[in-house]
Amino acid sequence: MKMVDLYEVAGVDVEAGDTASSIAAKFCKETYQNSPIASVVDMTNGNFRGPRAIDLDDKFRMKPYYLSCAPDGIGTKVVLHDAAKTYGVAAFDLIAMTSFDLVRWGGMPVFFTSVLDVSKLGKPDSDSFKATVALYSGAAKAATEVDMVILNGETAELGAQVASENPDGTLQFNWGGSAQGLYHPDKMILGKTLKPGQVIMLLKENGFRSNGISLVRSIFAHQYGKDWYTKPDAQKYIRMAAEPSVLYDKFFCSINGWYEDDSQRIKVHSLVHLSGGSFESKFGKDILYPLGLSADISDPWELPEIMQECSEWGTSDGKIDDLTLYRTWNGGQGALAVIDKIDAEKFMEEATRFGLEAKIGGVITKNDTPSVRLKSSLTGDDIIFG
Repeated sequence: MKMVDLYEVAGVDVEAGDTASSIAAKFCKETYQNSPIASVVDMTNGNFRGPRAIDLDDKFRMKPYYLSCAPDGIGTKVVLHDAAKTYGVAAFDLIAMTSFDLVRWGGMPVFFTSVLDVSKLGKPDSDSFKATVALYSGAAKAATEVDMVILNGETAELGAQVASENPDGTLQFNWGGSAQGLYHPDKMILGKTLKPGQVIMLLKENGFRSNGISLVRSIFAHQYGKDWYTKPDAQKYIRMAAEPSVLYDKFFCSINGWYEDDSQRIKVHSLVHLSGGSFESKFGKDILYPLGLSADISDPWELPEIMQECSEWGTSDGKIDDLTLYRTWNGGQGALAVIDKIDAEKFMEEATRFGLEAKIGGVITKNDTPSVRLKSSLTGDDIIFG
């Protein structure tokens, strides 16, 4: 007679969890050679459990290098990835939300660790288990793209504690993590050297990144109904909304002099991640206003198609106006960098070398009242934050 596994009856499959962890460990090992400044000390004796550590190259162990970390998650975009079945690229959002929070201040990401909570793993031949493995695989690819090691992580089955507005989703999950990295006083990007006349370089983004997704889901529900994730007509737009974040990290680490070849270094006076709060919060309130400075952004990137559609559809309260759009979403640029005008051409050439699109979008100014003036690419109207 088969013995009843009470833990499995309670909703946790230990065997499936061990299988998933061993698969995750294999993907971690694929990233062990990623970092140009660190190596992995693996003391697990071939087991997926056991101690691992980071050994920094000699020069990075000493002052004035400082260790730091950047924790974050991908929020409710997990619902979009589940509905679009884009599990293999979900980690690009997770890496973007963590690693770039080091890079935007001038840091260099070194290694990454995460916690993946799922409602149920399922057996290894189930769709939910295969989706989980796709998350792991995508994490290895995203980390490799930014030269970061995935050192370890945790996957946990939490049953009803992990839920979704889509009760029949293939994988109900929540994913958060932390990028660990280094700072150096000579490489910090703190905005202290900002001044009028410097140009604002805009880095193109094709989607929402991982910000403002609650509004996106509200718009989908208004346009397609409460069960929007099941509607065939919505699938095209769901996939567009699930577009993974562009990763700018390696480009900025390069021009900030973190690699041995320092010939491409470009002085960046400020680097802004246009995530939650976008232009108003991340650029205006955090960087410009305390210095008494303003910005005039007259040539932003065109809105991604999905942003245009969502703006037009709106919610039960009406269409999404320009102010709300650029306050909540990135408007087609995931990051901006302030540099000297003389460096603009070199900046764009280097961005192209890293497969990115960049252009001059505006200029730093000084007004009586600090503000950010932005020309909407949707209506052509001026938006003023400040």
